[in-house]
Amino acid sequence: MVTLVEDEKSITWGCAYKVTGDLALRYLDQRECKLGGYEVVYAKFYPHKATEFSGITGEAFPVQLYIATPKNSFWMGGSDEKEIAEQIVNASGRSGHNIEYLLRLAQFMKDELPNAEDTHLFTLEKLVRDEIMRRKICIYSVMGQQP
Repeated sequence: MVTLVEDEKSITWGCAYKVTGDLALRYLDQRECKLGGYEVVYAKFYPHKATEFSGITGEAFPVQLYIATPKNSFWMGGSDEKEIAEQIVNASGRSGHNIEYLLRLAQFMKDELPNAEDTHLFTLEKLVRDEIMRRKICIYSVMGQQP
């Protein structure tokens, strides 16, 4: 787990993956930038946990990020959390349902970073769970599991 310090008052939590090879990088550029409406941003990541098995020394290292822009067809920009939650409940693709992505991300944060505060994420989680209940959506149907 690594952290990206955006400024002195905010932290973005995330994982870093080492991607190597020109073919893989060209594929990501095509998928994320040319087709997906993302832009490349370079930043430093600060490891939260370093173990002898992770290959992480604990020192910051440079990373390449893909950040959504208004060119992205799913751009929510300054939308309020209720609108974003509605989008999440209604969206799915080849990789699965956005409900699954959100709920697994929220659970990961609770399990791995119990002291991290992410009001936006946990508000979205609550709104999405409320909407699932309201619509009587079977949680198994959106979590990639069979009952």
